[in-house]
Amino acid sequence: MMKEVVRMKRTTLDLEKILELYQDKDMSLKEVAKKVSCSGITISRFLKKNGVCVRSRGARHGPKNHKWKGGRRKDGQGYILIRVAGRYRNEHRVVMEKMLGRKLKRSEIVHHIDRDRTNNRPENLELLGQKTHSKRHPSKRRINVDVKELIRLYKKTVNAGEVARQINLSYYLVRNRLREMGISTKKEYYVRHDLDLKRIVKLYRRGLSMRQIAIRLSTDGKTIKSRLIKMGIL
Repeated sequence: MMKEVVRMKRTTLDLEKILELYQDKDMSLKEVAKKVSCSGITISRFLKKNGVCVRSRGARHGPKNHKWKGGRRKDGQGYILIRVAGRYRNEHRVVMEKMLGRKLKRSEIVHHIDRDRTNNRPENLELLGQKTHSKRHPSKRRINVDVKELIRLYKKTVNAGEVARQINLSYYLVRNRLREMGISTKKEYYVRHDLDLKRIVKLYRRGLSMRQIAIRLSTDGKTIKSRLIKMGIL
């Protein structure tokens, strides 16, 4: 028994109407297809056949894009991002800028009072500096240091590197603790104690280059140069 082949009626498309919807009204292929009762592929082929350039799938930005989710999403750290002037920004910073009537500086941090990063209501936000914000959120890995002993050693040596070596901690940890207590270490010079300065001078005066000295002492040329400058030889 022969099966009866059912042929669908061919839709007659009006080029002027489709161009009006697609170009003038900026509709998508799917939206145009619904208006003229056919499929999006049919509209795409029809436009290409008539020499009309068809937009790529992701060419339209913002609400006109088929994947638009309202311009609001969450980042990997749990903060809410909103679309502002064509790019995504942290919502809590945008809210704070509206409250202050100015743009925030990079050093200014917006703190969530209830620690909920998604709660960006104005009454839950507070503008803080970096130091104040660090105190509000102390590091879980913070190492306890005897502050009195740290100050005593620093007053004796006046060098954070020497203090770090004596109490077996990193130079940067000691330096940061001293700065938290208001003790400036900007002008100090961190001397590595595994380098013999007298030997560096002796080798340099024998005519060896800084690279050759560095190879002998298992370091780099920049370190040797900085030591020689510090000692006033260069």
